[in-house]
Amino acid sequence: MIVVLDTNILARGSISRGTAVAAIIDAWRAKQFTLLLSAHILDELTHTLAKAYFARRLSPEQQAAYELLLTSVGTIVPITASVRGVATQPADDLVLATAVSGDAVYLVTRDRKLLQLGSYQSVAIVSPTEFLEHLQGVRPEDMLE
Repeated sequence: MIVVLDTNILARGSISRGTAVAAIIDAWRAKQFTLLLSAHILDELTHTLAKAYFARRLSPEQQAAYELLLTSVGTIVPITASVRGVATQPADDLVLATAVSGDAVYLVTRDRKLLQLGSYQSVAIVSPTEFLEHLQGVRPEDMLE
């Protein structure tokens, strides 16, 4: 199963413990799904983690280690799909384009406006809780090796 985690999920995943977002990051590390990334998402994440809120919670070394984990275990795809004017912000169009370009099944986000779309092309747009509910229903043979 191929999944895009929006920047807001990835950023929270760097510091969260005991939350739905933390459980999603743990499931990814346990290879329950393939994490799809793009240069756009990674750039947004670097910018987000540099903000004071995250800088107070993660050392520069922890930030670098987290980003290295994502890039070394996640799958980075070029954005080949053109998505314009679907989301309310151009940056969110690029997140949708990442999902479409990589044939993702899910886009997991906390962004209310993206969630209101429900889906785009063949990508289901779901909250962290909804995604976890789906993961709990995944059969072992559907998981990654």
